[in-house]
Amino acid sequence: MAANYPDTFQEKRIFRCSYFAVLLRNALFVAHVTVRTANGTIDLQNIADVDDQMIVKCLNFFRVEGFFDAERTFVRELRNIGRSAAVDAYLQRVGCTVNDNQLATVKSWNHWIEEYDYFFQYTKSKVDALCELSLLNFPLFTQLYIQLLKAGKMKLASRFYDEFHSVQKESMQEYTKQLGWIHSSEQLADDWLIQILEEHNFVLCLCLACKSALNELMEKLPTIKDIIESKIQIECHGEVCRSEEQVEQISGYLLGEAPRQLNQIPVLASCFDHGGNDVPSWDRIPFPISRDEVILTNSDEIKKICLNDARPSVCFYTVLNPRVAVSSMVVSSDSTLLCVGNLDCSVEVFSLSKDLMEMLKPASQLLHTEDDLDPSSIFDSSSAQSKFSLFGHSSPVYGVSFNRSGEFVLSCCLNGEIILWNLLTRTRIADYRMQMLKGLDVKFGPYDGYFVVSDYHSGGALMWSMECETPVRAFIGHLSTVNCVAFHPNSNYVATGSNDRTVRLWDLLDGKCVRLFTGHQDAIQSLYFSDDGHILASGGLSGQVMLWDVAMAARLEGFKHSDRGVSGLAISRDGSTVAWGGADQKVMLRSIGDNSKSEMPCVLTYRTKSAPVQHLHFTQENELIGFGGFCRD
Repeated sequence: MAANYPDTFQEKRIFRCSYFAVLLRNALFVAHVTVRTANGTIDLQNIADVDDQMIVKCLNFFRVEGFFDAERTFVRELRNIGRSAAVDAYLQRVGCTVNDNQLATVKSWNHWIEEYDYFFQYTKSKVDALCELSLLNFPLFTQLYIQLLKAGKMKLASRFYDEFHSVQKESMQEYTKQLGWIHSSEQLADDWLIQILEEHNFVLCLCLACKSALNELMEKLPTIKDIIESKIQIECHGEVCRSEEQVEQISGYLLGEAPRQLNQIPVLASCFDHGGNDVPSWDRIPFPISRDEVILTNSDEIKKICLNDARPSVCFYTVLNPRVAVSSMVVSSDSTLLCVGNLDCSVEVFSLSKDLMEMLKPASQLLHTEDDLDPSSIFDSSSAQSKFSLFGHSSPVYGVSFNRSGEFVLSCCLNGEIILWNLLTRTRIADYRMQMLKGLDVKFGPYDGYFVVSDYHSGGALMWSMECETPVRAFIGHLSTVNCVAFHPNSNYVATGSNDRTVRLWDLLDGKCVRLFTGHQDAIQSLYFSDDGHILASGGLSGQVMLWDVAMAARLEGFKHSDRGVSGLAISRDGSTVAWGGADQKVMLRSIGDNSKSEMPCVLTYRTKSAPVQHLHFTQENELIGFGGFCRD
């Protein structure tokens, strides 16, 4: 059945047919030979004097524009006047013969492109009123390109790509370029991008007006309708249509938006010492310490200083002339120790206070100790140092983490080694390993007992119990490498940031994903929870920083003041300020939420001498400490 195209299609084709009739008269000196077609009448004169190249161009124009009756009639007349060589050259070029069945197939492929062109122009004209429809341009573009390659229409696919790849949203250009590297059906099976697009549906939430307009378009565009029904999951949010700026804020993810049902799962985001209706029960996740111990430990909350009415103080530390590049950093919760992971496979621990670090005495000497409460009786004063190194890894250390008390350190590397170090004895006390694991980040749980490691290989994260040699949870769902992980302050959830430009929140109880945040336009490099557990900050490779409301599954703020990646990220203890920094050698601070009552400027910038910012940390008194590696020339 012929497609019922909008009137603009017919007008466009009539105009091109008239234009081509003039072209033939002027270019081919037509007058003697008459070719009668369904598309009009064309007179040909001195056709024997026209070169084969011009004839091939004319035939190709007929096919590209869909004038198949004209093409078939023109081929027949050319053979009748002895120009079979030109016809054969043309047919060899397009790779087929001219018959009704094949022409109908070619006609349908060209109609696909015409349908997409019409849809794209429609969304472009409605960008002010129905902006959400523009989010469909990219998934329709990718699916049409894939289908053309599968059908073996390489030249048509190439023409389609050349015409429409540059008009896709800027946030999707990286994926569009990767798609352009695929030129044949043989390449489809081995490409990771194609596998993802084939295995998953694109998700898009539309307002009622956009949904109604889309239904009308689908009745006119059967090919577009088939793709949407098979590869795109359309949901309705029932609110007013989002603006162009709001649409840009949610774009960037290869598979669109988060399904509404996923982000409507209740999340218990409050901490045990804050109270409220969304506090998880203490026995929901088994912890190695009691609830009273947690509340007692959190009594330091009273030391917090509000930063809304004053400029925060910033102290920046540098690791001067390290042996090799510094790959990871972390500060203990009491802000007295710094742990550094290096590319030479070593782990270094530094004291940030005037007190030197002492080792425990050997067990043989501790047996004769009379007073266990006297530090001098259990620590060896001769071992006091301001820093020491730990060796045991066989590949670069990309993740380090202190436990709550600062007595233990976890470190991970790309060859799958996860080592637990005792800082009091300066020895490795446990090894955790899993075949094929490649750890990029590791984090202790807030109440010890558990730790989580990002896995480069699987595109997920794994959680261990300190008492088990194998993982107790696997968080799988990202499309690409997981670069960073963060425990929620109540230790019931884990957040992961990935190269697929999304942040996911996982429930430790069953390992299921309960939040999916989209909007970053590059890989996620850092994550940080506020102390009350309600705000999650994420930093991206392109310099974007975003703040998310964990309970409401909403984006609070998003800003970008640099094009360099965010490797250091922190939220003040009172939850009023976010700080970030990276390779641009600057520490930046910004107030969270309403700034009308704050005397602090919108953005504060502090420059380092020449050290990239690799880690940021707010002390319990809300003093900001920054860290980076510095190499003196």
